[in-house]
Amino acid sequence: MFKPQEYQIPRVFFTAMRDRYAKGIKKGTIIDLPRSKTIPFELGDFRVVDCYFTSPDSEYSFGQTIIWHKEVPVWTMSYQGWYLKSAISFLKRVLFKAYTDEKFFGGRGPRFYREGGMTYINNIKPPNDWRHFHGHEKIFDRNGNNLGWHEYQGLLLPSK
Repeated sequence: MFKPQEYQIPRVFFTAMRDRYAKGIKKGTIIDLPRSKTIPFELGDFRVVDCYFTSPDSEYSFGQTIIWHKEVPVWTMSYQGWYLKSAISFLKRVLFKAYTDEKFFGGRGPRFYREGGMTYINNIKPPNDWRHFHGHEKIFDRNGNNLGWHEYQGLLLPSK
């Protein structure tokens, strides 16, 4: 059984993701997790933290977004993969568009997006539902060269 506040999760997710991109929130770190970057957000009884990691010697990264309601985790998404630095600003624009449109595509960008010689493809495994999802996204340049990818998955943590 899902409590009514759990149906607010998509709105909280989109608001948090738009807010942190639009306002340029300063990233923090978790002392016990070296090289972590965290981006917190609060809305009423909800708290959202996106925590991700990068290495100075690699384009690979991984992270997790968690939503809490009254200090209880209720939703999570994890992601991992790599992107060339030249694709990062494009990726941020793609994700921001999905968050602004409030369309859920596995918590990532739309199924297809093209701009300025770059193409984003998001292969979401059915069902595409914020309660349980997983998929794989990629970015290509105009010549078809792979500029990176991320795998992602997530789910609602139902309450009794």
